[in-house]
Amino acid sequence: MQVKSLLILSFFLVSKISPQELITDRPDQTESAVTVPFHSLQIETGFAYESFEENNLSVENYSIAGTLFRYGLDENVESRFGIGYLIHKAEETTVDFDDLLIGLKINFFREDTAPIDLGLLAHVIVPIFPLFSLQLVEPELIFAASRSLSDRFSLSANFGGTYNRQWSEIICIYTGALGFSLNDELSAFAELYGNFSAPFSPIHNFDGGFTYLFSSDLQLDISGGKGITGTDSFLFISSGISLRINSF
Repeated sequence: MQVKSLLILSFFLVSKISPQELITDRPDQTESAVTVPFHSLQIETGFAYESFEENNLSVENYSIAGTLFRYGLDENVESRFGIGYLIHKAEETTVDFDDLLIGLKINFFREDTAPIDLGLLAHVIVPIFPLFSLQLVEPELIFAASRSLSDRFSLSANFGGTYNRQWSEIICIYTGALGFSLNDELSAFAELYGNFSAPFSPIHNFDGGFTYLFSSDLQLDISGGKGITGTDSFLFISSGISLRINSF
């Protein structure tokens, strides 16, 4: 009986071992090329504050519990659902749910069998107010790639675009991030990111931050950044937590 109980306990513990390292899409702006494991649910949530000034208009945004849910539909496909609560302060203050993000991530290559990690993210951004107006839905496509430079350093990049219904323009986006591990738990990153389109001046920003891995399925993060060009001033700070539930 003791041997049987020990075998059952061992099977339970092994089934809970994380099938891969915890790879998140926060706190940097660069989306990872790697999907979450099959039948795993990953919840990435946090708080962010940003302020910017343009054309003598000052704006402050507070994103409260902005959350991305990622679920492994297959070994190389995940579903994605994002929602948050936004306090927007400008000439007037509005308090509403932020736009919905719905989509998929597909992983084509992984670095353990190919030169790079490579993936594609396909999203639609759906405004909640006016209530699920199909005329305002904005599609988004992002290619994501990453490569390890050594045991401690890695490079990641995104390139893609969003179709902005308000301006009837494609807004091209880019990111590039250098990640480095300080030890087994603590990592840091530095990143350039921005966007550009035909009618507007390019926007370029810089950010950086830290992540701390409490366990193989739990990570805390903190980050901050500021504008380089494109606005009179821009800065943000953010903190959050990422949790993975295996075999969900």
